[in-house]
Amino acid sequence: MDNWNILLESQDDGFTVATVLEVPNVQIIDKTKQGAIEKVQQLLQKRLAKAEIIQVSLPKKTHQNPLMKFASGRI
Repeated sequence: MDNWNILLESQDDGFTVATVLEVPNVQIIDKTKQGAIEKVQQLLQKRLAKAEIIQVSLPKKTHQNPLMKFASGRI
């Protein structure tokens, strides 16, 4: 994945919290917005150096109304 979404939040004390939305536990607090961005990028790169991102598919479950077995189709 080349592009990541970073949520930047300004705190009342002037600090900025940067959180990678796709990996919420990758989060940094810094005195400046730019510092938070740079540090969260570094942290994400460090984390990804030891990790692998894969996609998996799960079968869809069909939820059938249990009362349908009593329906005759006649009105």
